[in-house]
Amino acid sequence: GWGDWSSDSYIWQIGQPTTGPRRAYGGTNVAATVLDGNYPANVNSRLATPSFSVPIIGGDGVVVFRFWQWYQYGKGDGGQVQISSFDGSAWTPWKTLFTAATNGTSTSWSQMLVDLSAYQGQQVRLAFYHTADNDGSVGAGWYIDNVELSWFIPTRLTLGQAASGRFTANGQYQYFVLQVSPGGHL
Repeated sequence: GWGDWSSDSYIWQIGQPTTGPRRAYGGTNVAATVLDGNYPANVNSRLATPSFSVPIIGGDGVVVFRFWQWYQYGKGDGGQVQISSFDGSAWTPWKTLFTAATNGTSTSWSQMLVDLSAYQGQQVRLAFYHTADNDGSVGAGWYIDNVELSWFIPTRLTLGQAASGRFTANGQYQYFVLQVSPGGHL
C-alpha cells in the first residue's frame, strides 16, 4: 500500500505489474508509473517518501538509499531520484540527485544506490520523479521495488599494509577507504 507515501498525479500505482517486468523483484507488489500499460506522453509525476531524518553516522560513515528498478522509457523520457530538505521553516525545492532511468529498456531488475551521506542529521523527503515529453514515444515506464535506507562505516586502509576481510554470509559487502598522502599516487 501507499502508507505515508504521496504522489502528485494519477500516474504512480502500487500493485502487481502485468506489463513491463511482469513481476516484482521481491514479493508481489511494486510502485510503478502504470501497472498495466504504457505511461501517457507529456506527464511529469513525483512519488515521494514520507519525511525522515537521515541518520548521523559520523566520520567516514556512509548513508545509502537503495532500491531495485526496471524501466522502459521512450526517447527523451526518464526517471530521476530527487531530494527536498527541511531548512527549519520550509521544504527546499526538489533537487535531482541521480538520473536512474532514461531512454530505452533495462534488461533486468537492477539495484541502484544513492549516497545520502551529505544529508546526515537533516530532515528530508526523497522522490522518484517520472518525466515524459510530448513526442508520443512512450513505454511501460518505471518500476520500483525493495526501497531501503542503510548505512555503514568503511574500513580504513593504509598503503603498504596488508588488509584482509572475511565474508560470513551470501550478499555481504565490505567497503574500504583508501588514504593516500598528499601528492601520493595509486
